[in-house]
Amino acid sequence: PFWIERRTDITGVQNVLMDIVSMWSLLFLILSLLQVVTSQSRVDPIFYTFGNAAPFNGSDLTSMDCGVGCFKLTDNIIGPIDSIYDDLGSFFAFSRQSGGGNVLMILSMPVSRVVLYFFNSPKDSIGLPQISITKLDVDGESISFTYDDNDELDQSDSRLRNVSLNLMESSPNVISINIMFINSIQIDWFLLSEVEFYNGAVIPPSLNPLVFQDSPSQVSLGPDNPKPSVSISCTLVNSGSFEWMWEYEGSDIPVDRSEVWIADATRTSILVINELRYTDSGNYTCSAKHTTDSTYYNGIVELILKVGITSLPSEDNSLLICEMFGFLQSGIEWIRNNEILENEGRYTITNSNNGTRESIDFTGNLTGGIVSRLRISNPSIDDAGVYTCRVIG
Repeated sequence: PFWIERRTDITGVQNVLMDIVSMWSLLFLILSLLQVVTSQSRVDPIFYTFGNAAPFNGSDLTSMDCGVGCFKLTDNIIGPIDSIYDDLGSFFAFSRQSGGGNVLMILSMPVSRVVLYFFNSPKDSIGLPQISITKLDVDGESISFTYDDNDELDQSDSRLRNVSLNLMESSPNVISINIMFINSIQIDWFLLSEVEFYNGAVIPPSLNPLVFQDSPSQVSLGPDNPKPSVSISCTLVNSGSFEWMWEYEGSDIPVDRSEVWIADATRTSILVINELRYTDSGNYTCSAKHTTDSTYYNGIVELILKVGITSLPSEDNSLLICEMFGFLQSGIEWIRNNEILENEGRYTITNSNNGTRESIDFTGNLTGGIVSRLRISNPSIDDAGVYTCRVIG
C-alpha cells in the first residue's frame, strides 16, 4: 500500500500519476502474465482517485474520505445505493455548479468495457451527464465508445441504474473518466455508486434498425390555458449511441426560438419551442442514426395548437359580441345567413385585445383574447337571421 494525496485539480493529479506509472509498469507485466484472461473477466483498479466531487444537499457522504484501501468502487454488491429498496445511500456526487469532475484509474491491464452504476431521477435533474474517457499514459487522447444497456433508462426513473460503455479500442492502464455537464443535457447532478471494468475483445457496435418507442404521435395544446412553450420528444427502444436532428414540415427548425436536448444517454431527443404561436402547428420529424452509421430513421410528431371562439352576452340588441381565445389566428369574420359581412354601411366591425380569456398572440406573447363587436345601425326586420362569428381560416 502507498499513500497519495487526493487533489481536485486534474492536472496536478495527472502529474502525480505519471510519476508512479513507471513504478507500476513491472507489476502490470507480472499481473498480465499470471492472470488467465477470459472473454469478459473483471478487472479491479489498483488505484483510483476523484477530482472535484461535490457535496449533495449538504451530505458528508461525498467527502471522499474513504481512506487508504477503500474499495467502494469495486464492491461486488452495489453497497453505496441499495438496489433492492432503491434507497439513496453513500455515493460520489458531481454537479453542474461545481463544473463536473473526473475519476482517475490505474488498472492492472487494458479493458474493453466500463460499467457505471448511478442514481437516475431525471425529474430531479439527477442522472447521466456527458461522459468521456481519456488516456493518461499517452497524450490525453479520447477513447471512443458506444453505450449499451441505456435502453433501460427512463425519464420517469427514480432508482439505481447501470450503463455499459463499450470501448472502440482497448484502454491503456491509466485512464480518466470525465464527467461533463454540457448545455444540451438537462442533468445537474451525477450520483456515482460504483464503477466496474472488464477486459476481453472489443465488441463492435450493434447497427440494428432503430425503432421508436410508443409515445404520443400528437401533441395538442389550447384553446384553454395555452402555454408559451412546448416540449415534444422522441425516444428509441434500442440501446447504443445516437445522433439526432429535427425538421419542421421538411425544413430546418428556427434556431432563434427552439432548443434541442438529449436524454437517456442519447436515446431521447427533446425539442423545446419557445414563443409558441399558431403558425407552429404542423408535423415535426425527429431523425436518429447510430453514431457509427449513416442511415437515419424518422419519427413524426404532430403539434396541434387550438383556437376557440365564443359569443358574449350583450344588452344592446343592435350589438353582437364574440371573443377568440387560445392560440390566436389572423382575425374574426362575421356571417349572416351564409353571407360574409363587410365593415361598411350599416355594419360596423371593431376588434380589440381586451378579452378576459388568456391567449397567445401572433408573436408568441401572452395576451387577452380578441373581442370582435358587430354593431348594426338602425336595425329592421330585414336584418333578421342567424349571425355567426368565426375565426378566419
